[in-house]
Amino acid sequence: MVYSFDIFDTCLVRKCGTTSAFFDILASRVFDNDVSASVRLEFISNRKEAENRCSVNPQSTIKDIYDVFDFCYSGLHTNELLVRDEISLEEEMLVPVLDIREKITSLRNKGNSILFISDMYLPSEVLAPILRKYDLLKDGDGLYISCEVGQSKSTGALYEYVHNKENIPYNQWKHYGDNYLSDYVNAKRFGIKSHLVKYGYSPYSSVWQMQSVGSNCAGLLSSLSRTYCLNTCANERTALIVDIIAPFYCSIVYLILCDAKSKGFTDLFFCARDTFYMYKIAQSYQSLFPDIKLHYLRISRDALYKGNREAGLLYFVQEGFASNDKQCALVDMTSTGKTLTHLNSMFDANGFSQIFGYFVFKYDKGADEALGPDMYYCFFRQNLTALDYKYANVFDHLTFIENFFSTNTELRTVNYEIINGEAVPVLGKDDGETSSYQPNAEKWCPYYEKLICQYVSDFLLLNLHEHSDVVLSEYIFPTLCNFLFAPDRKYLEGVRDFLIFKDGAFVPYVKDESFVRLLHTRGKDSGWSRGTLTYNLPSFVTTFLKHLR
Repeated sequence: MVYSFDIFDTCLVRKCGTTSAFFDILASRVFDNDVSASVRLEFISNRKEAENRCSVNPQSTIKDIYDVFDFCYSGLHTNELLVRDEISLEEEMLVPVLDIREKITSLRNKGNSILFISDMYLPSEVLAPILRKYDLLKDGDGLYISCEVGQSKSTGALYEYVHNKENIPYNQWKHYGDNYLSDYVNAKRFGIKSHLVKYGYSPYSSVWQMQSVGSNCAGLLSSLSRTYCLNTCANERTALIVDIIAPFYCSIVYLILCDAKSKGFTDLFFCARDTFYMYKIAQSYQSLFPDIKLHYLRISRDALYKGNREAGLLYFVQEGFASNDKQCALVDMTSTGKTLTHLNSMFDANGFSQIFGYFVFKYDKGADEALGPDMYYCFFRQNLTALDYKYANVFDHLTFIENFFSTNTELRTVNYEIINGEAVPVLGKDDGETSSYQPNAEKWCPYYEKLICQYVSDFLLLNLHEHSDVVLSEYIFPTLCNFLFAPDRKYLEGVRDFLIFKDGAFVPYVKDESFVRLLHTRGKDSGWSRGTLTYNLPSFVTTFLKHLR
């Protein structure tokens, strides 16, 4: 049996999704930042027009497209270099679909012949290395591209060409592809057993996809989410990480860095453990903020309030946190404001400069206190309640956000001690007073960290960081709020092993319970009753629950 596969959107997908998004990113690469949006749009329009003019000839290559590309702008690369720029971007954007790769490998191992067939202006000298890189194309496989053979699937002639070239009986041939006309209808017309390939979206990325008509950000977020679900060894946490946690952190950290730059801060100190992933993300942004030094500070409330004060102050001096010649700021997930006040009192008493604080959430404790000029909170209840009651609901889940989002295998700072004149943080495991616990943290944290680091790299690749304010305010924060108010079952699978301390014992945040048991408990014996109800009840019931406050 012979099996053939389309390449684009079947075997390989672009991280950016659409062709329009691809050209938009290409334009951002070939022009300086000070070039107007209208010039970039004209560049994109001319590039598309050049492709349309060449489309009448299936033998047209990317070089032919740029030969008729008619766009002049001072400082723009030559057409030869633009070809290289576009090919280089394709190589960065394209990733394999793991399920289809496994299918191809299985079919090949069973002795079947494998072919790759594509209507594309990129020649085999470009596509073959990409397919080989991802273990899709092997020696002995066939590769047929319209620009090289002069025939296309869109007319059906490419199937006839391959039939004659490979001497394949049509009834011994199966073809897989994503285009209804080219890959399904035209293949079936020759008697080939054609299969239409369509890849879906996760629940939240499908919402962004619907919003993408008027928003590049929504489309890019949606496509990136789908890419990770197709390209990674997805597990129950993947969708939760790529749809909420990773873009939440990526946009927050970029906005903090931008604000720190505008305020003239020279050093940012990320609190150990809770900002572990924020620090990793900040390191990925470092080249964009060369004048800001990043530090990972071993600190905790217990070590600060109950630990060796002399050793703690010496440690802060060693790290440059307690200083007179730097403009320093602290970064943490949550705060009441008291820790920063305590630190500044300590520094003031010992002749050191005051520090500024960046916090993602403000706890309700001390909510009536003024925020003060030395603190910046991304979110606090008072201003969110006025926008939407669902937004304020986030503050009922701060323990979950702070601990689950930031789960890592870092040890806790419990004290400081002085050894040979040098202050050293004393690290240890959580004591029995911890508010949450994850039994399998060591198992999945390496995957979590790898996924977060890869995501920020792609966040940069797609230029999403430049729109972090829109990403956060219009898409990710509302998505987080909707998840916490009316969760979708797909995302709850990854939360089931998260335990929270409640009524003197650790209980699952989302509990797997029988219907009979739920009638009695209504999910109240778990950390999150709505999550538990959604996870266990039929979908038509949970749909009704979504409309209840």
